[in-house]
Amino acid sequence: MVEEYKVFRFIRQYRKITLHEVAKALGVAFSTVSMIERGIMVLTKENRAKLLGFYGIDNERLQSLRVIVHHIELYLNGEGTA
Repeated sequence: MVEEYKVFRFIRQYRKITLHEVAKALGVAFSTVSMIERGIMVLTKENRAKLLGFYGIDNERLQSLRVIVHHIELYLNGEGTA
């Protein structure tokens, strides 16, 4: 299953939200959001909760999205079935 940071990046890109918009909503620096989405910075419980709230999803939905994003990655890498 994919890491949570990949799911948050997927949601943001799918909804066409900029890193700047997320950073402003969370009250953190642009670079913080960027590093979280690239897996360079550990996602704190506080920022995780803020991201869940910002995107309007709960933990159960996040876990479902982890599976979906995993399958999308497999498909895009030619490992999935059509």
